[in-house]
Amino acid sequence: MNGKRIDDLRAALLTAHKALIEDAKRAYIEAGNRQPTPVEFWHLLINDPAFQWLRRISETIVAIDEALDKGTMDEAKSFALAKEELIDEAGPEFSDKLNQAVTRDPRVRAAWESVVACLDNGEAKS
Repeated sequence: MNGKRIDDLRAALLTAHKALIEDAKRAYIEAGNRQPTPVEFWHLLINDPAFQWLRRISETIVAIDEALDKGTMDEAKSFALAKEELIDEAGPEFSDKLNQAVTRDPRVRAAWESVVACLDNGEAKS
């Protein structure tokens, strides 16, 4: 069974992920590309190198979900994994794109601040 803190982290990650995807789509259109259909956008998210940086957060959410479902990772390790993947070792591309999105869109900034607050809260209680 998951604890409230990991549920809060998961919810914050999903909200941030959605906000980042919406922001990336807006930036794609503002760069002169036409509005993609939902299926076209799905293919862009999966295949276009311009959207690959978003995979880091997608894969982190999936890794936590799978490990928690299998019982192979406890709450403390889930927080550590998320912090490592998204903060400590995120890499320049993810960090740069994230900073651009946070600067560009207040919804992304608020969503990401929630993720960071959850991570800080989880780390303090681990």
